[in-house]
Amino acid sequence: MVYKPVKNDQSYDEWFRKEVADGLREADAGDLIPLEQAIGEVLDEMERQPHQNRKEKP
Repeated sequence: MVYKPVKNDQSYDEWFRKEVADGLREADAGDLIPLEQAIGEVLDEMERQPHQNRKEKP
C-alpha cells in the first residue's frame, strides 16, 4: 500500500505502525524475499513515481 505522508497526521502514524507490525510478523514467520529482489522492487517503484526533487535523466 502506498500512502502519501502528511506531517503530524495521526492516520499516517497508525498506517506506519501497522506496516511495521505486519512486516515483523512476516519476518518472524519466515516470509522474506531476497535482498536483491527487495532492492529491485524499490528501484522499479522509484522509476514509476519520480520524486519532485530528483533530477530527470538526460
